[in-house]
Amino acid sequence: LIAAFIFVPWLAARVKPKMAQLKAAADREHRQSVVIGRVYDRLISPIMNSRLLGFITLIAIIGAMLFAVALFPLGRVAFKMLPFDNKSEMQVVIDMPAGTDLFATANLARRLGAELKKIPEVVAYQTYVGTSSPFNFNGLVRHYFMRQEPWQADIAVQLQDKHKRKRSSHDIATL
Repeated sequence: LIAAFIFVPWLAARVKPKMAQLKAAADREHRQSVVIGRVYDRLISPIMNSRLLGFITLIAIIGAMLFAVALFPLGRVAFKMLPFDNKSEMQVVIDMPAGTDLFATANLARRLGAELKKIPEVVAYQTYVGTSSPFNFNGLVRHYFMRQEPWQADIAVQLQDKHKRKRSSHDIATL
């Protein structure tokens, strides 16, 4: 209570700026807004007053947007949700054609696991068929916890510690 009635008002009186400082800041802000207003008016007024310039501007904006969006599928811009990191685990996601039975999916997961075991950096793996594997942040983002169908499987792969292997987890995953 002492802080509320004594300390806070005293601190506010000490911290608040002087009126001259406030007036100078207000004048500076007014000058900036006048300059910005003039520039804005010179740019926007012709576009607003001319149908042709407005149409050209609209086409230019749409073209720029399409160009920017086209950079992704053309591979001109690298796009990733998460940065590369050298983890000691990775996940193999198997999506068989819808309607595939659990046995066929499990058979493929087992064969893939055997191939994974041939990679020297792989310490262990665990397959999850028809059920979701324990999920991490990546699994939360990609909704892996919803994978419950018999044609869906995950293989959780445990790698050697990053200090004990020469290749990064990304290099191993792209084999």
